[in-house]
Amino acid sequence: MRNYKRISERKPMTEAILREARELIDNGVSVRQAAKAVGFHEATLRKRLKEGKGSENLGRFRAVFSHAQENEIVQHCKNLDKRFYDLTIKPLRFLLYSYAERNHIRHPFKPGNQLAGRKLHERFHEEKSVILTDASENQHCQKNGI
Repeated sequence: MRNYKRISERKPMTEAILREARELIDNGVSVRQAAKAVGFHEATLRKRLKEGKGSENLGRFRAVFSHAQENEIVQHCKNLDKRFYDLTIKPLRFLLYSYAERNHIRHPFKPGNQLAGRKLHERFHEEKSVILTDASENQHCQKNGI
């Protein structure tokens, strides 16, 4: 999963899309026309209607944290930054690991070193704009008593 990037332009059929298709069918629209209206193939819609639920993810890879959990972690990191607690790479990785453990979230992290993966912390740094400081800057400040 380290370098996995989704190539397909397919989208998952969410519960909202499935509900919309059911409403169209209940209003007298054919399954084929309802499938065209929601943007899915007819066979896919029939299959999802038969199962009674949509699928939220595609493929075997899944996110460790939901969007709400990620936003909560980002807010926590920003609060730490406001209190002048500079996060480096290792404390952020430990924070992500401990958050997953305390909330009983299934994760692929190794329990031996108690750190989240490198790609996850890179994603938090790049996409979520979590501010990380260089470890040498922290050591310089500690030596000078700042």
